[in-house]
Amino acid sequence: MTRKPTYEELEQKVKKLTNEALEDNRMEKEEKHRILFETMLHGVIYHDLNGGIIGANPAAEEILGMDVDEITSRTTIDQQWQVIQEDGSNFPGENRPSWVALKTGKPVKNVIMGVFNPKENKYRWIIINAIPLFRPGETELFQVHTTFTDITDRKQAEEALKISRENLLEESNQRKILSKGLIDLLEKDRHDIAMELHDNIGQILTSLKIYLEIIDDKLKPDTELRSLTKAAIKRANLAINDLNNSSQRLMPSILDALGLVPSLRSLLNEFRELTDIKIGFFNRNVQKRFDREKELAIYRIVQEALNNIVKHAKAKNVYVSLLKKGAVLSLSVEDNGVGFDQDKAMKISKGKGPLGLVIMRERAMQLDGELTIESILGKGTHLLAEIPI
Repeated sequence: MTRKPTYEELEQKVKKLTNEALEDNRMEKEEKHRILFETMLHGVIYHDLNGGIIGANPAAEEILGMDVDEITSRTTIDQQWQVIQEDGSNFPGENRPSWVALKTGKPVKNVIMGVFNPKENKYRWIIINAIPLFRPGETELFQVHTTFTDITDRKQAEEALKISRENLLEESNQRKILSKGLIDLLEKDRHDIAMELHDNIGQILTSLKIYLEIIDDKLKPDTELRSLTKAAIKRANLAINDLNNSSQRLMPSILDALGLVPSLRSLLNEFRELTDIKIGFFNRNVQKRFDREKELAIYRIVQEALNNIVKHAKAKNVYVSLLKKGAVLSLSVEDNGVGFDQDKAMKISKGKGPLGLVIMRERAMQLDGELTIESILGKGTHLLAEIPI
């Protein structure tokens, strides 16, 4: 007959089985931790209470460019580490994340620094987190756990992007300088031509008119010759008026005298007289005077837009509006003409291109503004320029 185990024997057996299960569970956890520690892509380092490094995983060895024995021969604040901050300056040992976590007992998160890799003879950029560890149920710090991720590729991409932005900014500035030179040259040419028309051709026509009037006074009335001189005087007056209008368009003195809005009204009236296009004009909140360069740019944009409409659009109606919205002056020119293919129009072919459109856009860009054009074939074109004032 089999003897039944005593209560004490059963208790001992239960304790033994429990301890074996706990040991198996502990070993299983340790094995999982070891596998994770050795295979994770992040670098991991453990520090003791004096800042000495007591362990490092393979990822840490690769990032730092040294084996585990070399790493564990150092401390957190060892001067052998060649560590720099984001601005390239030295990173003092007492400010490094692992040491701060050790001394304060508080986590340190997402600190970026560069660590020299002796195998590659270059710096690797890492983002580092340091976490103080406490034993379960205790408040006394016993270790610091530091993880870091290699972000060298990201930093290089950021640096390349920064350089690219700086290059683009420099190119943009150079372009603005060149386009300003082009616009200034264009305005100078217009000024010179206007002066030439007024001072030379204008004076010649005025002299011709005076001579004709003198001849007309000396002729007998009701003669065929006098009717011819009167017709010639009339044509001379027309030529002088046309010359004055052309000179005014080239060098709008009214802009200096009266400001932008009256100058635009005068310009629109000229186009109304020369064409059968109905032109509407609306303005709101536009101050009487502001920067002359901006006044001239807006005037020229309207002038060029109307020239294009007359030449190409076959429009019957044009609506021009000038509104001040906050610190921005908004100019809109809209027509109901035939429209155009924008992609095709902006292509330069055989040395020819949409110079008028380009110069309008450059004028706006020179003043830190923006000019956009929307056109639909058969439905017209809308030009919008927004310039800060």
